[in-house]
Amino acid sequence: MMQKMLSFFMAIVAFFMQLLGLSKKKNYNDFRDISFGSDPNQVVDLAVPTNAGTETGLFVYIHGGAWISGDEDNGWETVKYCAQELKLSAASVNYRFLSDGGSVHCREMLDDIASGITAAVNKAAENGVKIKSLAIGGTSAGAHLALLYAYLRSDEAPVPIKFVYSEVGPADFTGRTFLDGCTGMDKALVLSLLSELSGTTVTDANIETAAVQNALKAVSPVTYVTPISVPTLMAYGAKDDIVPIGIAHSLDNALNSAGVKHDLFMFPRSGHSLNSDRAVRKAYKAKLLEYIRTYLY
Repeated sequence: MMQKMLSFFMAIVAFFMQLLGLSKKKNYNDFRDISFGSDPNQVVDLAVPTNAGTETGLFVYIHGGAWISGDEDNGWETVKYCAQELKLSAASVNYRFLSDGGSVHCREMLDDIASGITAAVNKAAENGVKIKSLAIGGTSAGAHLALLYAYLRSDEAPVPIKFVYSEVGPADFTGRTFLDGCTGMDKALVLSLLSELSGTTVTDANIETAAVQNALKAVSPVTYVTPISVPTLMAYGAKDDIVPIGIAHSLDNALNSAGVKHDLFMFPRSGHSLNSDRAVRKAYKAKLLEYIRTYLY
């Protein structure tokens, strides 16, 4: 599994590096490992452009890693690109991880995302840049947290959230779609992750009971989609064996039912790394830039 995750992160880095390519002359200030808590994982990296005036939007990236691995460095190339090429402030947020029988569940990770964003906004202000709005997203587990934050906690954000983007984010844990479709990970690990996320013991035998379904519903982003949810950009692989394609359909259906502006890009030949559909990738890149230019400037 770790080899798959490493390949996935490298593909994401390459994805953003290919958007335009970084300029040679640095035109941003960087602030690494800004602490927002006592845990070593409670840090955020920030880049603020030096040629964009005193007010910018903020592009937030949240790394994946099955809620148990990865760090904010996974998003640093994305952050640099946004500051250097798009003249946007950008941040990559780290967060505490799940562990067997630990005290960190979904709520605590969302708290970290909220605190990390606030720390980034405050650091930018200390350096003469006011953050006026933000977009939030990420990959895999990070996309899950971004969707939850955007749909559930938008009222708590320090500045308005303008859109959310999800790259292979698990958006719905109800039913058996995620458990049965996540064949790229050991089922015992998947059940452990679901248990720690929800704070409820989830087993193959009890997953369809009302109590467990309610607990999983509470940590599923689709639960919180409403007609006032922010615009959403999604990318999913039809051959993904970690986040099954049924999850994309579930989120798409929820957004359609609520009448929320959204765009779904399906990668028909790709798995979790979205690296086997060059034309779709190009179209997705263009749409992401369109969202950025429409909502963050």
